[in-house]
Amino acid sequence: MVFGLGPVVRYELLTTARRGRYYVARVAYALCLLFLLSNEFGSFSERLPGGGTAEQIREFAEATLIGFAGAQGAALLCLIPAFTAGVIADEHQRKTLHYLLASRLSSAEIVLGKLAARMLHIGTFIALGIPVVCLLALYGGLNPENVYYVYLGTCTMVVFVSGLSILISILARRPRDAILAAYGLEFLWLVVPNWIEPTSRYLDGGSLWWVAPFNDCVLLTNPAFVWGQATSQLFVFRSGALVPTSFWFLGQFQWFFYWMVGLQTGLGLLCMGLAVAGLRPLLGSTWPGGQPRTGWWTRVATKARAALSARAAGLLTRNQILVAPPERRPCGDDPMLWKERHTSLGGGLKWLGSRPMVLFFGVLLGCYLLDVSYPALVDLGSGKWGRTSESSVNAALRGTSTAVAVLLMLGVAASAAISITGEREQDTWVSLATTLLTPAEVIRAKQFGAVWSARWVGLALLVMWAVGILLGALHPLGVLAAAIDVAAIAWLIAAVGVFVSSRAKNSTRALVATFALFLIFSTISGWPTIVWVSLVSYRDVTAPWSQVVQVNAAAGRLTTVFATGPLVALYALVAAMLTLGSARRLRKTWGQ
Repeated sequence: MVFGLGPVVRYELLTTARRGRYYVARVAYALCLLFLLSNEFGSFSERLPGGGTAEQIREFAEATLIGFAGAQGAALLCLIPAFTAGVIADEHQRKTLHYLLASRLSSAEIVLGKLAARMLHIGTFIALGIPVVCLLALYGGLNPENVYYVYLGTCTMVVFVSGLSILISILARRPRDAILAAYGLEFLWLVVPNWIEPTSRYLDGGSLWWVAPFNDCVLLTNPAFVWGQATSQLFVFRSGALVPTSFWFLGQFQWFFYWMVGLQTGLGLLCMGLAVAGLRPLLGSTWPGGQPRTGWWTRVATKARAALSARAAGLLTRNQILVAPPERRPCGDDPMLWKERHTSLGGGLKWLGSRPMVLFFGVLLGCYLLDVSYPALVDLGSGKWGRTSESSVNAALRGTSTAVAVLLMLGVAASAAISITGEREQDTWVSLATTLLTPAEVIRAKQFGAVWSARWVGLALLVMWAVGILLGALHPLGVLAAAIDVAAIAWLIAAVGVFVSSRAKNSTRALVATFALFLIFSTISGWPTIVWVSLVSYRDVTAPWSQVVQVNAAAGRLTTVFATGPLVALYALVAAMLTLGSARRLRKTWGQ
């Protein structure tokens, strides 16, 4: 028995400690931290080649600590769902969960034991950053309060994300579904509140008055928001739901930080408690003649089904726009391509592509574009269209397009990673192997299906670019360059995901490997920056041939746009090689 959690935690520690991927992840994480430290030191040496004063060295150490905190938090947010979201779902998929439930182990021993073992592995990643902090302390010392804030905020973030992941794990049937759902909810938690915060202030006074206070409460749990506020030292809030208005303008970092710590700890413990209570759907009485009573998840699901079948919900549940089945064309001469276009493996992030979610995000995108373009339209109508209006709209569309492009690539990577392993796990792979389909047709269709799954995100990109062209904030050549770059990268990521899926043993390993390769590729190639630079305006195109101030900067952006041609060709070449490798691997497997 370890930590009083029974034999489960001991078994998990013994089995997971022997897996080589944990050692690889630790080594890669430590090397990334050392690379961050060396990069910061290199920039400091270039800025002050002769050395700096004691105050400048102390500022360098503090700035590096801030960058280290951001890098450590981002790495943990990427690792925690992969480590914890599939622990219970994996037992369910391997059909061994009922053995655990039939034993004398309690639900707390099963859930908390597995979670504690994985959190110990996560703790090793936090411990790997301590030598980096000790090295920084040699550069003139660090403020102990800042180190305290970094590690306390990191620990509470780990508690919340781990609790949410283990709760998702008991509700999912497959590890890949749990991992994808955990990443999807984590993305919504980190990005959406920051995205809608500027526009939520316009909803005060109407039927949506609750959006702004609720969004402010969610922002208090958001480590990205609090970390950004800590680095900028700018704390501006509107009226909130937790305290009076005057307290929102205290301007004190401690107030925001401790609210975040308390909310994350409370919500994390709540998710762990719900996971323990919901592991067994039926809680039977131990004494003879006792009547079994349903668990909380069964009761919630029953009430949800009753609410959906009610007459008041008929406007949504029986609305033809939301629930009408899609029209499917005849199969034709390419059945595999038809299958990937009109069907999916389900689970994971499938709900993000449903019609209600598409309508919701479509309305949200429309409100955002209206908010961005309205001042520019006013200036254009009054004849005051100038450099300021063009620059503001161009900057907004550049940042949003880059974020949406990253979301598109994540969707493509997730769908490609489970393309072949999902067929094996659903026992449909043998049926495909016995057909007359060739390996090239299967691989091509799987890559197309991965890109097709993110078609709504791609449509959002096209809408934003069309608005930018109509407003004169984006040049058609820049949009064409960005579109070609995004298409080539999407094909490359789809090829990488299908290649990994053809060699992985299960979908969990394929997802982790694909996301790791995607992160490494994005860091090395910097393709989000290339997409951002490619979206040039008319002024950027005409600047090198006119007398303006920023000629060199505009010329540099145009050079980057024209230099994307060789990169696109390289991406296409690598994607074609991976496609041939996947087809060759499939041909050998089917031949055997």
